[in-house]
Amino acid sequence: ERSHQARQRVQGSSYFYGELDLKAQLAVLARAGARKGGVFVDLGSGLGKMVLAAALPGVFSECRGVEILPELHESAVKARGALLSDLAGRGLPPPSEVSLRCGDMLREESVADADVVFVFATCFPPEVMSSLETKLSEEMRRGARLVLVSKQFAGCCADFVPFGDNNGYLSVGQTHSKWNL
Repeated sequence: ERSHQARQRVQGSSYFYGELDLKAQLAVLARAGARKGGVFVDLGSGLGKMVLAAALPGVFSECRGVEILPELHESAVKARGALLSDLAGRGLPPPSEVSLRCGDMLREESVADADVVFVFATCFPPEVMSSLETKLSEEMRRGARLVLVSKQFAGCCADFVPFGDNNGYLSVGQTHSKWNL
């Protein structure tokens, strides 16, 4: 507990953690139409599970995640190391290149080169969603895919076009855990 008392905290109640299980992650990636050599970006990457799931098949050339909460980012970095070590120990090739950063997804991570952008937005408040919508509509290139979990943009941005069946909607299993750090 003392170690947590000394840590700088991110203020606000919107910093909760949510995740998809592996089966759902793979379904989302398949639905997003991951292309060989593409770039995957997870904004608000938490423990890095979606970034690592995207990297495992080796389809993307690069998988990036950015997370504002240091505790989650540090755990993601450890998970990446454990995964690489485990794969090497089994004589398996490394996954796609993975980079994880601790920072602000709205200010410190460009998605201009992304083919698939993933955002688990369950607990993002309206002001974050509005800023995110602006960022993505300005930065995402035509043809890139946005996977936005559990929220919609209020602005009904004409630049975003649903893909796939069911007008772009997909129902997937969600692991029910949350952290308020």
